[in-house]
Amino acid sequence: MADEDAFEALVGRILDARPSLQPLDAVLLAAVIEAENETMSDTRRSSVDTGRLSRRFDIEHALVRRSAAVLEAQGWLSTTPRSGRSPALVLQSRLPDLMKALLMI
Repeated sequence: MADEDAFEALVGRILDARPSLQPLDAVLLAAVIEAENETMSDTRRSSVDTGRLSRRFDIEHALVRRSAAVLEAQGWLSTTPRSGRSPALVLQSRLPDLMKALLMI
């Protein structure tokens, strides 16, 4: 994972730019941006799913899924079921440059 201080700073920047977002929404968006940046620097596909985020941040999986559903309804993310019997959802940006759209840079 990327440096945690940089991740926290990104979450803060997202919340500053989009005050209507809930903090957990900003965490999910920052995680997707982080994964996109890792994918650009590495040829392997880095995916973010609600199960991994739930474990990483020690948050109930249902809360992470609910936040993902809100972000999907707002047009920021798309979700697809993880393979198998897992209840996790894979999160992907719906926008070509999520960070630029969020931060209006």
